[in-house]
Amino acid sequence: TVVEVKGKQVRIGIDAPRSYIIHREEVYICIQEENRRAAEESPLSLAGLKNLLGKL
Repeated sequence: TVVEVKGKQVRIGIDAPRSYIIHREEVYICIQEENRRAAEESPLSLAGLKNLLGKL
């Protein structure tokens, strides 16, 4: 529901359980892209991990 209109800005209210996380679409897309990048395998990080484990 629309809570407030101030100039060119509109403040909305969303009725959802507090356990739900609500994001605007552009924020959600950025989060998903960052998660994909973080999940990609990196040969450098794998080699570094192998090197580190070899020193234990």
